Formats: sequence, structure tokens, C-alpha cells
Amino acid sequence: MAPIKTLTQIEKPNLSYEEKKPRLRTIKHDKKQRKYTLQIRKEKKKKDDEKENPIINVNFQQDLFSKAFVESFLWWITEIHYCQRNNFSLGESHHQAIVAMRNKAPKQFHKLEEKLELDLQKAATLGDLYELFLTEYLSRTNLRREPHKERKGNASPARTQINRIQWLRKNLPTRIDPIALTPKKLVAIFEKLETTKSEATGNFYSYGTLKTYFSLILTIYRRAMLEKNRWIDINPLQNTTILDMPGHQKGEERTARKKSEQKRRLTQKEREWLIEACSDKPMLKFLVAYLLHKPTRGSEAKDMLWKDFRFDEEDGCWFVYAKVDRKKVAVTYQEIPLPFAMTPYVNEWKRISMIRGHGAENQRVLWGISDEHLAYNRAIRDQINHRIKIWNKKHPGKYLDLKEEIINTLRSAAFYYLLDMGVDIKAVADIGGTSVQQIEKKYCANDKDNAKIAGKRLIAAQKRKQENDEDMSYLN
Repeated sequence: MAPIKTLTQIEKPNLSYEEKKPRLRTIKHDKKQRKYTLQIRKEKKKKDDEKENPIINVNFQQDLFSKAFVESFLWWITEIHYCQRNNFSLGESHHQAIVAMRNKAPKQFHKLEEKLELDLQKAATLGDLYELFLTEYLSRTNLRREPHKERKGNASPARTQINRIQWLRKNLPTRIDPIALTPKKLVAIFEKLETTKSEATGNFYSYGTLKTYFSLILTIYRRAMLEKNRWIDINPLQNTTILDMPGHQKGEERTARKKSEQKRRLTQKEREWLIEACSDKPMLKFLVAYLLHKPTRGSEAKDMLWKDFRFDEEDGCWFVYAKVDRKKVAVTYQEIPLPFAMTPYVNEWKRISMIRGHGAENQRVLWGISDEHLAYNRAIRDQINHRIKIWNKKHPGKYLDLKEEIINTLRSAAFYYLLDMGVDIKAVADIGGTSVQQIEKKYCANDKDNAKIAGKRLIAAQKRKQENDEDMSYLN
């Protein structure tokens, strides 16, 4: 933003609400003491409200401030006060005026900012910028996506963002001026982080982790420059993109290669072997079977209760009242039928739970796994990995090639299972908490699947065309 020398140079905006604004207070001129006194109230004057709503006096020495400046100061401070009380967004000229008033009359502006309770926060340090971004993020997110009140596992969607901000506070200097974080300094910090080990895992930070935090920094600075926020006056990272991140090209190539090499689809035999490999621990065996047959995010099954399971005599299968967790949308629950293949596993684990005294309706289905989200996912992954290693040693002819991303692999296997059974893509997307576009892109990518889908759509289109021709035949 270009620097403003004087407040009177700023062009006032055309306002539709100008007539609704309360009348400007007076400016008194004391010729003897050579000063202008600006008078304003926090609220519109009412009868006998002098104590709660007194006149605020701000003095401007005539030698330092012209009458035109004081008049402009009064107009702009009244305008900003009116905008904030009525929840109007501030425009470019408003922010220019704020900078001009702060620079030319800092004491007077600070007094009115405090007395009128104006919310014109500025980020003096990078730590302040983190705090302002997080506060604004919480106000935006919680309006759209509230956690479920009755479910332990549905933590606030802001939890991940809070953890990320804590990481930034720890690894990036918080006491520097935000404008001082130039692209060169940012790149140097992330070059150093490439050779830094995480305290949580003891491993070097992965490319994906550093990419997440590099993108978050750019996002914070972009939001800091929005007209509604304007926490900083200049964005030093304005022309910086994720392409400027150290090791970006190599990291993307490595990620693409890893995805192409990763084995995502399990055969029927491999699915049976994996369940059998986990059979020494009944709870884990049930969970693996559940994840192989019901597409779900890793944390979905964590807080299920036994009352969420219902056996339907007519259909002869179990129904589960399961969490559907879509991004940007509130967590919801819906009843979903489980495949017939799941019935023996549910029956077995229900019977074992009843014997152990953990099968009551209001008790958790998975009562022996950590409540913490990340610890839960890691515990499941590590336990399955341990059993796969033992299985591969004992059964070299039944080798399971599952090395990484266990939870995502199980979820993908469940999508493939439903698609192979001929379940409608829209229904699979609803059950898995994703979109039809993602299903078609990720799980119907090979030529045979696309050919099948295209063929079905062609037949359906031909049938519709034939029906329409028959309906219009009477016109011939």
C-alpha cells in the first residue's frame, strides 16, 4: 500500500448510508491555548446518560495540526466507528486513513481507538499475526462446521489448525516484524528445517509436512491483507508461491513416484490374509474387517457405541449408524447397511465384548484404543504393520505387500469392494464421505472401468432416447 502523507489527500468514498450516520460532533477552537478539541461520543446521546456515555475530548495543537486535518480526522474516525458497529467491511480508503491517522496523530488515534472500542488490530510481531489469523479462522470455521455434541471423537475442526500454528510458533521467529519475513529469509528457514528431526517421531520432516506449513504461511499473509482484516500494511510474500519452496520439484516428483508405486487394490485373497493376520487380537481383527468393507476416514470408527449397530431381521444384515465426515461440512451420522461378509465379524466381536463386560449399548465398540486422534491412527497402523511382518515370515507364499499408508489402503480397499459389487457410484460416495468426482478420478481410473461406466451410460442414454421417441410418436 502506497504511503499517505496527509489525511486530507485521501478521497472519501461514496456512501449509501451517509444520511443514517449520527451527526458529527463539534470541533472547538481555543485561540488562547492554540489548540483544536475534537468531541465525540461512543453512542448516540440519550437522556441522563452522561456517566455511561460521556463526551470524549481529544486535543490537537494548532502548531502541529491544521483545521482541515482535524475535520478529516473526525470524519474518518466517525466513519470507521459506524462501520464496525454495523458490521460493514472497511475499504481501501478506510485502511489508508487508518495508516495516516496512526502516523500523523498516534496519541489521539490510540485514545479514540481505546475509548470507542475500535477493533483495528495490527500485527506488531509474527506471533501476533499467528494469533489474529487463528482467531479469525475459529470464527469462520465454527459457524460452518460444528463438532457433534454427543460424540467424543468429533473434536473441533480447528484442532488441526491450532496444532499447525503451534508448530509455526516453535519453528519460525515470533518476535520479528511480519514485514521483515522476506522470501529469502523464509526459504532459508525451510532449508534448515529439511535437516531437522521431529520431536514427535524422531524422523526428518517429510516433504509433505514442510509443504503444508509453507502453504500455511502464504495463506496467513494473504488473509492478513484482506480489506476486512488488514493486519499488516505490506505483504512481503505477495509474489511468493509454493514453487519457491526448497526442494519443491524433487518433492513433487518423489510424491508422484511413490503414489504410482503404491499398491492400492487388494485381491480377495489378500483381504482374507490380512484379516487372518490380525486374528490374534479380536478387537483389531474386527476393526480391520470393518475398514475393509466400509469406506471411512481413519478416525471414524473410534467413538462408535454398540447402540450404533442394529441387526435387521428382514434384510439379514447389520446396519451401522456411522459418521460421515466431509470437509467444510458439519459432521453428520447416517445409518448404513454393512455387507453380508461383515456379519460374522460383528457377531464374533459383539459376543466377545459381552463376555468381557464391554458390550452394553452405551459402551464403546473399540474400548481398548487411545482417545487421541493421532495416537489412535498410529496405534492401528503400528499394530497392523507388526502383524503383517509376522505373517510374512510365517507364510512366505502368502506375502502381504502393505508397507505404508495402511489406513488409506484399507479405505481404498473398501471403495473397490463396493464398486466391484456394482453399488452405484453416488451411493459409494455418500457412504465414504467423498464426492462422485473423486470416486471416478481415483477408483475408476483404469481403461476397463471407464469403458464399463461409459457403456452403462450409453445404454441408459439410448433407453431414454427410445422412450422419448415412443412418447412423441403420436405426432407423426
